[in-house]
Amino acid sequence: ARRALENERVTIVSHISGFIHTLYEEATINKDAYDHFSKKLREFLSTELTDLIFINFLRFKSKYKTLFYYRCECSGKQRFITLEKMFEYEHTSKYSLSVETRALLVNEIEGDEFHLSPIQGKILLNDIENIFNEVKGKDLNEFKEEFRKSAGEISVNLIDEMFVDLQDFILTDPKIPAADKKTFISNASPVISAEDTREKITDTIVSLAEKSETALLALYVYRQMDKIEWLPFIKAAIERNPVCFIDLNGRSVKEVYEIIKNMPDESIYDGNRLALPDEVWNFRRGDGIEKAFLLADFIIRKDYSSSVLIEIMDKKVCLSFNGEDYLFTSDKSFIKTIKISGNNYIVDNLS
Repeated sequence: ARRALENERVTIVSHISGFIHTLYEEATINKDAYDHFSKKLREFLSTELTDLIFINFLRFKSKYKTLFYYRCECSGKQRFITLEKMFEYEHTSKYSLSVETRALLVNEIEGDEFHLSPIQGKILLNDIENIFNEVKGKDLNEFKEEFRKSAGEISVNLIDEMFVDLQDFILTDPKIPAADKKTFISNASPVISAEDTREKITDTIVSLAEKSETALLALYVYRQMDKIEWLPFIKAAIERNPVCFIDLNGRSVKEVYEIIKNMPDESIYDGNRLALPDEVWNFRRGDGIEKAFLLADFIIRKDYSSSVLIEIMDKKVCLSFNGEDYLFTSDKSFIKTIKISGNNYIVDNLS
Protein backbone atom coordinates (compact mmCIF):
# COMPACT_ATOMS: atom_id res chain seq x y z
CA ALA A 1 0.00 0.00 0.00
CA ARG A 2 2.81 2.39 0.85
CA ARG A 3 4.66 1.69 -2.39
CA ALA A 4 1.48 2.34 -4.34
CA LEU A 5 1.03 5.70 -2.62
CA GLU A 6 4.70 6.52 -3.21
CA ASN A 7 4.70 5.70 -6.90
CA GLU A 8 1.14 6.06 -8.16
CA ARG A 9 -1.23 9.00 -8.38
CA VAL A 10 -4.57 8.52 -6.60
CA THR A 11 -7.28 9.08 -9.19
CA ILE A 12 -10.33 9.31 -6.97
CA VAL A 13 -11.21 9.54 -3.28
CA SER A 14 -14.82 8.69 -2.48
CA HIS A 15 -16.88 9.28 0.61
CA ILE A 16 -20.56 8.99 1.48
CA SER A 17 -20.87 12.72 0.80
CA GLY A 18 -19.45 12.43 -2.73
CA PHE A 19 -16.07 12.24 -4.46
CA ILE A 20 -13.03 14.19 -5.58
CA HIS A 21 -11.39 13.17 -8.87
CA THR A 22 -8.03 14.08 -10.35
CA LEU A 23 -9.51 14.98 -13.74
CA TYR A 24 -12.70 16.78 -12.74
CA GLU A 25 -12.66 20.40 -11.62
CA GLU A 26 -15.79 19.99 -9.49
CA ALA A 27 -15.78 17.87 -6.32
CA THR A 28 -18.90 16.73 -4.51
CA ILE A 29 -17.14 15.36 -1.43
CA ASN A 30 -17.59 17.32 1.80
CA LYS A 31 -14.51 19.56 2.00
CA ASP A 32 -14.11 19.26 5.77
CA ALA A 33 -14.29 15.48 5.48
CA TYR A 34 -11.67 15.49 2.71
CA ASP A 35 -9.36 17.81 4.65
CA HIS A 36 -9.69 15.52 7.68
CA PHE A 37 -8.94 12.46 5.54
CA SER A 38 -5.91 14.13 3.92
CA LYS A 39 -4.49 15.17 7.30
CA LYS A 40 -4.94 11.72 8.83
CA LEU A 41 -3.50 9.97 5.78
CA ARG A 42 -0.35 12.11 5.86
CA GLU A 43 0.04 11.51 9.61
CA PHE A 44 -0.30 7.77 9.00
CA LEU A 45 2.37 7.89 6.28
CA SER A 46 4.96 9.60 8.49
CA THR A 47 7.08 7.99 11.19
CA GLU A 48 9.38 9.30 13.90
CA LEU A 49 13.09 8.96 13.15
CA THR A 50 14.62 6.49 15.63
CA ASP A 51 17.66 4.25 15.69
CA LEU A 52 15.50 1.31 14.59
CA ILE A 53 14.01 3.29 11.70
CA PHE A 54 17.51 4.34 10.67
CA ILE A 55 18.66 0.70 10.59
CA ASN A 56 15.60 -0.19 8.54
CA PHE A 57 16.46 2.62 6.15
CA LEU A 58 19.98 1.29 5.66
CA ARG A 59 18.56 -2.19 5.08
CA PHE A 60 16.09 -0.78 2.53
CA LYS A 61 18.61 1.52 0.79
CA SER A 62 21.53 -0.84 0.35
CA LYS A 63 23.73 1.78 -1.34
CA TYR A 64 24.28 3.51 2.02
CA LYS A 65 25.02 0.53 4.23
CA THR A 66 28.54 0.38 2.76
CA LEU A 67 29.27 3.70 4.51
CA PHE A 68 29.08 2.21 8.02
CA TYR A 69 30.87 -0.18 10.32
CA TYR A 70 30.10 -1.41 13.83
CA ARG A 71 32.16 -1.78 17.02
CA CYS A 72 31.48 -4.71 19.35
CA GLU A 73 33.20 -6.77 22.02
CA CYS A 74 34.44 -10.28 21.35
CA SER A 75 35.99 -12.13 24.32
CA GLY A 76 36.49 -8.83 26.11
CA LYS A 77 38.28 -7.20 23.19
CA GLN A 78 37.01 -4.55 20.80
CA ARG A 79 36.41 -5.75 17.27
CA PHE A 80 35.06 -3.99 14.18
CA ILE A 81 32.93 -5.21 11.29
CA THR A 82 31.34 -3.60 8.26
CA LEU A 83 27.61 -3.12 8.37
CA GLU A 84 27.40 -4.67 4.93
CA LYS A 85 28.81 -7.94 6.31
CA MET A 86 26.37 -7.89 9.24
CA PHE A 87 23.44 -7.54 6.86
CA GLU A 88 24.77 -10.54 4.92
CA TYR A 89 24.65 -12.67 8.06
CA GLU A 90 21.22 -11.30 8.91
CA HIS A 91 19.84 -12.91 5.75
CA THR A 92 20.58 -16.43 7.00
CA SER A 93 19.95 -15.82 10.71
CA LYS A 94 16.82 -15.68 12.81
CA TYR A 95 18.34 -12.63 14.52
CA SER A 96 18.44 -9.10 13.16
CA LEU A 97 20.50 -5.94 13.56
CA SER A 98 17.94 -4.47 15.92
CA VAL A 99 19.34 -3.61 19.36
CA GLU A 100 17.39 -6.42 21.06
CA THR A 101 18.99 -9.25 19.03
CA ARG A 102 22.20 -7.69 17.71
CA ALA A 103 24.48 -9.40 20.25
CA LEU A 104 23.04 -12.79 19.27
CA LEU A 105 23.65 -11.98 15.60
CA VAL A 106 27.25 -10.99 16.35
CA ASN A 107 27.81 -14.35 18.08
CA GLU A 108 26.96 -16.12 14.82
CA ILE A 109 29.52 -14.21 12.75
CA GLU A 110 32.78 -16.00 11.92
CA GLY A 111 35.80 -14.59 13.76
CA ASP A 112 37.81 -13.82 10.64
CA GLU A 113 35.09 -11.42 9.46
CA PHE A 114 36.09 -8.93 12.20
CA HIS A 115 38.79 -6.24 12.01
CA LEU A 116 41.15 -5.56 14.88
CA SER A 117 41.15 -1.79 14.40
CA PRO A 118 38.68 0.88 13.21
CA ILE A 119 37.89 0.73 9.50
CA GLN A 120 39.12 3.81 7.68
CA GLY A 121 36.79 5.78 5.40
CA LYS A 122 33.62 4.58 7.10
CA ILE A 123 31.23 5.94 9.75
CA LEU A 124 31.00 4.22 13.13
CA LEU A 125 27.37 3.16 13.62
CA ASN A 126 27.77 3.28 17.40
CA ASP A 127 28.37 7.04 17.24
CA ILE A 128 25.28 7.54 15.10
CA GLU A 129 23.11 5.51 17.45
CA ASN A 130 24.40 7.56 20.37
CA ILE A 131 22.87 10.63 18.74
CA PHE A 132 19.44 9.03 19.13
CA ASN A 133 20.15 8.07 22.73
CA GLU A 134 21.24 11.57 23.73
CA VAL A 135 18.11 13.40 22.63
CA LYS A 136 14.83 11.65 21.93
CA GLY A 137 12.56 12.88 19.16
CA LYS A 138 15.16 14.66 17.04
CA ASP A 139 13.82 16.05 13.80
CA LEU A 140 15.63 15.29 10.57
CA ASN A 141 17.56 18.58 10.40
CA GLU A 142 18.84 18.24 13.97
CA PHE A 143 19.90 14.68 13.29
CA LYS A 144 21.67 15.76 10.11
CA GLU A 145 23.73 18.39 11.93
CA GLU A 146 24.85 15.86 14.55
CA PHE A 147 25.44 13.24 11.87
CA ARG A 148 27.89 15.45 9.97
CA LYS A 149 30.16 15.56 13.05
CA SER A 150 30.64 11.79 12.86
CA ALA A 151 30.78 11.50 9.08
CA GLY A 152 34.54 12.02 8.79
CA GLU A 153 35.72 12.21 5.21
CA ILE A 154 32.47 11.02 3.64
CA SER A 155 31.41 13.24 0.72
CA VAL A 156 29.07 16.07 1.66
CA ASN A 157 27.10 15.45 -1.54
CA LEU A 158 26.66 11.79 -0.66
CA ILE A 159 25.41 12.69 2.82
CA ASP A 160 22.96 15.21 1.36
CA GLU A 161 21.71 12.56 -1.05
CA MET A 162 21.30 10.07 1.78
CA PHE A 163 19.24 12.51 3.84
CA VAL A 164 16.96 13.24 0.89
CA ASP A 165 16.29 9.50 0.64
CA LEU A 166 15.92 9.27 4.42
CA GLN A 167 13.26 11.98 4.37
CA ASP A 168 11.39 10.10 1.66
CA PHE A 169 11.67 6.95 3.78
CA ILE A 170 10.11 8.41 6.91
CA LEU A 171 7.63 10.70 5.18
CA THR A 172 5.47 9.61 2.24
CA ASP A 173 3.56 12.39 0.52
CA PRO A 174 0.52 10.74 -1.13
CA LYS A 175 -0.35 12.03 -4.59
CA ILE A 176 -4.04 12.57 -3.90
CA PRO A 177 -6.29 15.07 -5.73
CA ALA A 178 -5.37 18.64 -4.73
CA ALA A 179 -8.22 20.29 -2.81
CA ASP A 180 -7.01 23.83 -3.57
CA LYS A 181 -7.53 23.27 -7.30
CA LYS A 182 -11.12 22.03 -7.04
CA THR A 183 -14.52 23.69 -6.84
CA PHE A 184 -16.47 22.04 -4.05
CA ILE A 185 -20.19 21.64 -4.68
CA SER A 186 -22.57 21.03 -1.81
CA ASN A 187 -24.44 17.81 -2.34
CA ALA A 188 -27.14 16.03 -0.36
CA SER A 189 -25.72 12.84 1.10
CA PRO A 190 -27.28 9.87 2.90
CA VAL A 191 -26.99 9.82 6.67
CA ILE A 192 -26.42 6.18 7.60
CA SER A 193 -25.69 4.65 10.98
CA ALA A 194 -24.14 1.28 11.79
CA GLU A 195 -27.27 0.62 13.85
CA ASP A 196 -29.61 1.08 10.85
CA THR A 197 -31.35 -1.96 9.43
CA ARG A 198 -30.78 -2.99 5.83
CA GLU A 199 -34.30 -1.85 4.95
CA LYS A 200 -33.77 1.59 6.51
CA ILE A 201 -30.47 2.07 4.67
CA THR A 202 -32.12 1.10 1.38
CA ASP A 203 -35.06 3.45 1.99
CA THR A 204 -32.67 6.30 2.85
CA ILE A 205 -30.70 5.86 -0.36
CA VAL A 206 -33.79 5.50 -2.54
CA SER A 207 -35.40 8.62 -1.05
CA LEU A 208 -32.30 10.71 -1.85
CA ALA A 209 -31.65 9.37 -5.34
CA GLU A 210 -33.14 12.44 -7.05
CA LYS A 211 -31.04 14.83 -4.95
CA SER A 212 -27.80 12.94 -4.36
CA GLU A 213 -25.56 11.63 -7.11
CA THR A 214 -23.90 9.35 -4.57
CA ALA A 215 -27.25 7.80 -3.65
CA LEU A 216 -28.21 7.41 -7.31
CA LEU A 217 -24.90 5.74 -8.19
CA ALA A 218 -25.36 3.41 -5.22
CA LEU A 219 -28.62 2.22 -6.82
CA TYR A 220 -26.76 1.53 -10.06
CA VAL A 221 -24.19 -0.55 -8.21
CA TYR A 222 -27.01 -2.26 -6.30
CA ARG A 223 -28.79 -2.85 -9.64
CA GLN A 224 -32.15 -1.70 -8.36
CA MET A 225 -33.59 -1.91 -11.88
CA ASP A 226 -36.92 -0.18 -11.18
CA LYS A 227 -35.03 2.95 -10.03
CA ILE A 228 -32.32 3.29 -12.70
CA GLU A 229 -31.78 3.42 -16.44
CA TRP A 230 -31.04 0.00 -17.94
CA LEU A 231 -28.34 0.89 -20.49
CA PRO A 232 -25.35 0.60 -18.08
CA PHE A 233 -26.59 -2.84 -16.94
CA ILE A 234 -27.05 -4.04 -20.53
CA LYS A 235 -23.60 -2.79 -21.52
CA ALA A 236 -22.04 -4.61 -18.55
CA ALA A 237 -24.04 -7.78 -19.26
CA ILE A 238 -22.96 -8.01 -22.90
CA GLU A 239 -19.41 -6.63 -22.75
CA ARG A 240 -18.08 -7.52 -19.31
CA ASN A 241 -19.19 -11.07 -18.56
CA PRO A 242 -16.77 -13.42 -20.30
CA VAL A 243 -16.87 -16.45 -17.98
CA CYS A 244 -20.21 -17.84 -19.13
CA PHE A 245 -19.18 -17.59 -22.79
CA ILE A 246 -15.84 -19.31 -22.19
CA ASP A 247 -17.63 -22.22 -20.50
CA LEU A 248 -20.32 -22.47 -23.18
CA ASN A 249 -18.21 -21.74 -26.26
CA GLY A 250 -18.43 -24.40 -28.96
CA ARG A 251 -22.15 -25.07 -28.42
CA SER A 252 -25.03 -23.98 -30.61
CA VAL A 253 -27.54 -21.34 -29.52
CA LYS A 254 -30.25 -24.00 -29.12
CA GLU A 255 -27.98 -26.15 -26.95
CA VAL A 256 -27.17 -23.20 -24.71
CA TYR A 257 -30.86 -22.29 -24.53
CA GLU A 258 -31.74 -25.79 -23.31
CA ILE A 259 -28.99 -25.64 -20.66
CA ILE A 260 -30.15 -22.24 -19.42
CA LYS A 261 -33.86 -23.10 -19.59
CA ASN A 262 -33.34 -26.16 -17.38
CA MET A 263 -31.75 -24.09 -14.60
CA PRO A 264 -34.03 -23.18 -11.67
CA ASP A 265 -36.11 -20.03 -12.34
CA GLU A 266 -34.84 -18.34 -9.21
CA SER A 267 -32.71 -15.19 -9.05
CA ILE A 268 -29.92 -14.84 -6.52
CA TYR A 269 -31.34 -11.34 -5.85
CA ASP A 270 -34.71 -10.48 -4.38
CA GLY A 271 -37.12 -7.77 -5.53
CA ASN A 272 -36.35 -5.92 -8.74
CA ARG A 273 -32.60 -6.43 -8.70
CA LEU A 274 -30.92 -8.34 -11.54
CA ALA A 275 -27.90 -10.64 -11.65
CA LEU A 276 -25.35 -10.38 -14.44
CA PRO A 277 -24.79 -13.32 -16.84
CA ASP A 278 -21.64 -14.58 -15.12
CA GLU A 279 -23.48 -14.59 -11.78
CA VAL A 280 -26.35 -16.57 -13.31
CA TRP A 281 -23.91 -19.06 -14.80
CA ASN A 282 -21.78 -19.39 -11.66
CA PHE A 283 -24.82 -19.98 -9.40
CA ARG A 284 -26.62 -22.05 -12.06
CA ARG A 285 -29.94 -20.32 -11.47
CA GLY A 286 -31.68 -17.13 -12.51
CA ASP A 287 -34.85 -15.22 -13.27
CA GLY A 288 -36.11 -15.32 -16.85
CA ILE A 289 -34.82 -11.81 -17.57
CA GLU A 290 -31.38 -12.78 -16.31
CA LYS A 291 -31.42 -15.98 -18.38
CA ALA A 292 -32.34 -13.96 -21.48
CA PHE A 293 -29.33 -11.68 -20.95
CA LEU A 294 -27.10 -14.72 -20.45
CA LEU A 295 -28.27 -16.13 -23.79
CA ALA A 296 -27.88 -12.70 -25.43
CA ASP A 297 -24.33 -12.43 -24.07
CA PHE A 298 -23.51 -15.83 -25.59
CA ILE A 299 -25.03 -14.93 -28.99
CA ILE A 300 -23.30 -11.55 -29.31
CA ARG A 301 -19.92 -12.84 -28.15
CA LYS A 302 -20.17 -15.74 -30.59
CA ASP A 303 -20.77 -13.29 -33.46
CA TYR A 304 -20.54 -9.54 -32.83
CA SER A 305 -22.55 -8.84 -36.01
CA SER A 306 -25.58 -10.60 -34.47
CA SER A 307 -28.75 -8.81 -33.35
CA VAL A 308 -31.20 -9.95 -30.70
CA LEU A 309 -34.50 -8.62 -29.38
CA ILE A 310 -35.55 -9.16 -25.76
CA GLU A 311 -39.23 -8.49 -24.97
CA ILE A 312 -40.18 -8.43 -21.31
CA MET A 313 -43.96 -8.53 -20.76
CA ASP A 314 -44.37 -8.91 -17.01
CA LYS A 315 -44.07 -12.69 -16.46
CA LYS A 316 -43.17 -13.55 -20.07
CA VAL A 317 -39.69 -12.98 -21.49
CA CYS A 318 -38.94 -13.68 -25.14
CA LEU A 319 -35.55 -13.47 -26.84
CA SER A 320 -35.76 -13.40 -30.63
CA PHE A 321 -32.75 -14.31 -32.79
CA ASN A 322 -32.52 -15.38 -36.44
CA GLY A 323 -36.28 -15.95 -36.68
CA GLU A 324 -36.37 -18.15 -33.56
CA ASP A 325 -38.04 -17.29 -30.24
CA TYR A 326 -36.54 -18.42 -26.93
CA LEU A 327 -38.98 -18.16 -24.03
CA PHE A 328 -38.37 -17.66 -20.31
CA THR A 329 -40.45 -16.87 -17.21
CA SER A 330 -39.87 -13.90 -14.90
CA ASP A 331 -40.96 -12.88 -11.41
CA LYS A 332 -39.53 -9.35 -11.69
CA SER A 333 -42.55 -7.50 -13.13
CA PHE A 334 -41.03 -5.35 -15.89
CA ILE A 335 -42.41 -4.36 -19.29
CA LYS A 336 -39.61 -3.42 -21.70
CA THR A 337 -38.25 -4.06 -25.17
CA ILE A 338 -34.47 -4.25 -25.56
CA LYS A 339 -32.71 -4.31 -28.92
CA ILE A 340 -29.09 -5.44 -28.96
CA SER A 341 -26.98 -5.25 -32.10
CA GLY A 342 -23.27 -5.78 -31.44
CA ASN A 343 -22.48 -3.10 -28.87
CA ASN A 344 -25.46 -0.91 -29.75
CA TYR A 345 -28.33 -1.02 -27.28
CA ILE A 346 -31.84 0.45 -27.39
CA VAL A 347 -34.31 0.24 -24.52
CA ASP A 348 -38.01 1.01 -24.94
CA ASN A 349 -39.98 1.41 -21.75
CA LEU A 350 -43.48 0.15 -22.45
CA SER A 351 -44.99 0.89 -19.05
